Amino acid sequence: MSTKCLARLCATMAFTLASLALIGWAWRWSEATTLLPGQAAMQPVTAICIALTSVVILLRAFPGQITSRIAVVLSILVVGAATWTLVSYVIDVPLPLDHLLFSAAVTAQTEYPTPGRMGQGTALAILPIAAALSVMGHHTARSWVSWLVIPGLFTPALALIGYLLKVDLLHSVGLVSAIALSTTLALLLLATGTLALPPPTGWILRLVGSGPGARTARLLLPITILGPIAAVFVLDVGVRVGVYESDFRLALLAVLITLVLSVTVLWHAHAASI
Repeated sequence: MSTKCLARLCATMAFTLASLALIGWAWRWSEATTLLPGQAAMQPVTAICIALTSVVILLRAFPGQITSRIAVVLSILVVGAATWTLVSYVIDVPLPLDHLLFSAAVTAQTEYPTPGRMGQGTALAILPIAAALSVMGHHTARSWVSWLVIPGLFTPALALIGYLLKVDLLHSVGLVSAIALSTTLALLLLATGTLALPPPTGWILRLVGSGPGARTARLLLPITILGPIAAVFVLDVGVRVGVYESDFRLALLAVLITLVLSVTVLWHAHAASI
């Protein structure tokens, strides 16, 4: 699969999640907005921003003067909505966007301090992604796209780990609103789709190249990312079933991460010597 096809696939999947959430709000179908019973819902404004960002990625996948201009306009709209949301949290003022769609259903969410508003974590994630897409057409700023997307990966990745461990990690660092599972998945898809748009630049160029450095990165990066996450998940299961205490889990985690990284280094050393 080419990187352009990957970008289109990610954008289409994110657009589907956003559309499903909007259908859920229109039909009062809560499972479509949460994906998991009892979890946070993707708010209507969030769904609109995700859908617009998905469309921008699809437009960027079909280069052209008209599509580029439309992509810039839509990206700026998302940047504006995310920035406005963050400012409203800082100065604590009502936001007209909160009740822009499905006002009655949104207001009925008494469990949220600001029902209908995009969460801080969501705004912090989609803002750099949309900003990266807005400058993608400028040759001088193109090299910064892959670096701009990295902050957009942080909060949804943290939220996804929280869902795996069944803990609210974002609330523990001061973010009031949890990120819905559908929003988490959509943001990760948007970030991946943005990074997959050709031509590769920045650190992505170091990853997709044909040299030994790129081959090393493709070999080690999945293990260094997934290995520690898998170790945390497995060890958390041991705590939950009562095999050992939480303090002992930390020691086991340090040992397992050291083991994973050591095996990775030795594997690469073996592959490089062949």
